Amino acid sequence: MSFSRRRRWFCLAVLAATPSAASASDAWQLSEAQNVAVRAGDIVVVAVREVGAAGHRTAMINAAVVVQAPVEVVFEVMTDCPAAPSWVPHLVSCTVMESDAQGGWDVIAHEVDYGWFAPRVRYAFRATYTDARTIRFEHVSGDFETNEGMWSLTPADAGAATLITYRVRSRPRMYVPNWLYERSIRAEIPGLLKALRERVAQ
Repeated sequence: MSFSRRRRWFCLAVLAATPSAASASDAWQLSEAQNVAVRAGDIVVVAVREVGAAGHRTAMINAAVVVQAPVEVVFEVMTDCPAAPSWVPHLVSCTVMESDAQGGWDVIAHEVDYGWFAPRVRYAFRATYTDARTIRFEHVSGDFETNEGMWSLTPADAGAATLITYRVRSRPRMYVPNWLYERSIRAEIPGLLKALRERVAQ
């Protein structure tokens, strides 16, 4: 498994995740029914919201998909920064700003363009890697007030496939109506995981 600096990145394009009792930095544990669904080829997304002071809402989402490739192959695709804008929905650029000499973490900048109806979103996050199995991320700067979560890659089908779970907790810094933000989250996460599955299959 290569940990080349120029290939590091983390594909957090958009938002959301899990009951507030759980931490966004813990892997999501699927129910039996959810496991059956993802192994049948479905993309499972569970969205909830936290309502804080002054009515501010933090979007939270758990999502999962099974990809027909080994963990190492999936990790290589997910950490290929130069190639990311070619397949990640709305991602314009991905830049590694800073790296750990031992390969344990990177600080990565993303620019995302949602088209004429929304301004471009720019943000940086710190991604921390555990082998090729876990990517934890936390907000550093930019257009989010909160942006943290985790990707977890688990071998399936005797290592021939990978169960990917994604947990993210986020809130934008700029004002976005709660209903619009939540609707955007629900629409974007399945597209991101579908694009990842298709990229790995190429």
